[in-house]
This record gives sequence, structure tokens and C-alpha cells, in this order.
Amino acid sequence: MIMNVFKWLAIFAIAFLAAWILIFTFNQEPFKASVPAQILVYKTPPVPIYIYLTGAFSAGLIVGLWIAVYNFITQKAKLTRTSKKLHSIEHEYSQVTAELENCRTDLTSLRTELAALKEEKFRAQAESKELKGTDDVQG
Repeated sequence: MIMNVFKWLAIFAIAFLAAWILIFTFNQEPFKASVPAQILVYKTPPVPIYIYLTGAFSAGLIVGLWIAVYNFITQKAKLTRTSKKLHSIEHEYSQVTAELENCRTDLTSLRTELAALKEEKFRAQAESKELKGTDDVQG
């Protein structure tokens, strides 16, 4: 929290200092001089140099802002698509996990049945041997 406040104060201080530098620079006589600009074949009326500099700075600021907004929108859309994809994968994962748990439960019950059948088979074999032994003694 404190670092965040310090960061914003530092940014504000730097921006404030830059603004003062620009103001004092543009108040110098060379920047107040009016000059015409030639754009291809068109010659503009004389305008102070600081107007050209301010215009170039403003144009760069606007272009940069538009690029930032475009990137923000495209990244937000990409994030939304990725979030939807992640949500569907998480849903699929939960379904597979539930299915795996069902399979484990089924396997446990099948193992229990198999153990019971093996025990029953063992008892039947033991009874069979007992009966066989009794028949031999009687016979």
C-alpha cells in the first residue's frame, strides 16, 4: 500500500516537473517566433513554434492513447476467451474427477464381491474335500 502511494507520488512529481520545464521552455523567445510550415505544396500561415511542438505532442498522445485503448480491448477480449476456455476445462475436469471417483467406488465393490466369491469358492472346495474324505471312509 505504501509503495503504491509512493509510486504514484513519484509519477506525479515527475509529471509536474516535466510540465514546468515545458512551460518555461515555451516561454523563451525562440519558441515564440512564428514560422510557416510547408506541407507538400501547401504553405501554412506563420504560427509560433510552440504550437507545432504542442500539436506534435498532442497528436502523439492521442495516437498512443488509441493504441493503448485498442490493446486494452483486444487483451480484455483475449482474457475473456481464455477465462471461458479455462472454465470449460475446469468443468470437464470436475466431471472426469467425479467419473473417476465412481469408477473407484465400482472397483472397490467389485473387489469386495471378488473376495466374497473367492472365499465362497474356498469354502466349497473345503466342503468338497470333506465330503470326499467322508465318502472314502464310508466306502
